[in-house]
Amino acid sequence: DGTFEGYGSVFNNTDAHGDVVLPGAFADSLAERKSQGRGIAMNVMHGFLGGDGLPAGVWTGASEDSHGLHLKGKLSGMDT
Repeated sequence: DGTFEGYGSVFNNTDAHGDVVLPGAFADSLAERKSQGRGIAMNVMHGFLGGDGLPAGVWTGASEDSHGLHLKGKLSGMDT
């Protein structure tokens, strides 16, 4: 049915560019979006590289836990 979940970012991990995301990095943004009733866009190719910002689906959940930014979503056009 096109549903999935996983981590969009993990905490305390050094990525290929030397960046480290710390716990709490998403807390303010998630709280602000929730209080304003705003969702998070899920676009093809993040809206870059020819994706033209086309919607890929919807996020049905986004929260921080001890491991990182946990996401749940549903891809468009997967109602088979």
